[in-house]
Amino acid sequence: MVAALSYAPGRPRDGVHTTAYADFAAVYQKFGSNHRDVFDPSRDWLWEDGRNFWQYRRVRYRGYLRDAYLGDITLLNQAENDHRARLLIPVNGRPDTSAFAAAVARATEQTRGLIEYFQRHYPRPDGSGRGWPGIFRVPGAIGTPTGFAAHPYVRESRRASAEQTITENDVGVAARTRQRNADKTATRYTDSVGTGVGPIDIHRTRAHPGGLFLATYPFEIPLRSLVPRGMRNLLMGAKNIGTTHLANGCYRYHPIEWSIGEAAGHALAFALRNGTEPRSLPTRWKEFARYLDDNGVHRHWREDLARVRVESFHI
Repeated sequence: MVAALSYAPGRPRDGVHTTAYADFAAVYQKFGSNHRDVFDPSRDWLWEDGRNFWQYRRVRYRGYLRDAYLGDITLLNQAENDHRARLLIPVNGRPDTSAFAAAVARATEQTRGLIEYFQRHYPRPDGSGRGWPGIFRVPGAIGTPTGFAAHPYVRESRRASAEQTITENDVGVAARTRQRNADKTATRYTDSVGTGVGPIDIHRTRAHPGGLFLATYPFEIPLRSLVPRGMRNLLMGAKNIGTTHLANGCYRYHPIEWSIGEAAGHALAFALRNGTEPRSLPTRWKEFARYLDDNGVHRHWREDLARVRVESFHI
């Protein structure tokens, strides 16, 4: 569960506590064990000096405010509050409302405990002590009275069985290298409706206890991956497009979801204006492509950028 946080030194403590803290303490303490990750609301860090997750997930920057006293707002969303112990949807696919509610409640306590850890127990990077007591929840920023998200963040959603399924072989550097005659780029699509960039990042799960992180090339979003098989008047508009589990690891990022949503919106608008169905757009591709270009949609990577190995979130 995501939470919205701010920071004000000297502010009365927002005493976050959970009786489940001990259950997750070992998970929290793993943060920073790679000697790269830090959590420091007091100042900005250069990426090469340390990956400051406060800064990385920040959605409001005090430096841009006329009244800096209002402070940063950051979202707590990282491996240490990934809840892997329970499933929201059972393996059989049949929703169970009581199991869903129990999983959400348990995940909320895990996030509550992580806030407690950063407030009281986290060893500060400069060695000056433990915890940032000035961290507090910001309910207004997230639309709930608690400061915790109204709904769980699902990293990997259900996906469509689409006219085009994107696989690791279309984007992964190693996978492309193994393929005979494959270009040192991601697969190029004539029906591209957007672009994306980011490594394949599979967080730790019961299926992948160690997670997975693979280099990719900058990639494209084919229109056919938005079109579900055997259905009319429906397009996918987010990370539910036609991808495999591994390819979803790089197509799921928010900027790429936004590009997918933009493409779906343009496709529906074009179809309505021209009296056709979304799945029929390939038959009018030249017109639709021109419409996308006229509306500033970035559909292909420049050749030199297309060949860049993407091995981190900072290229």
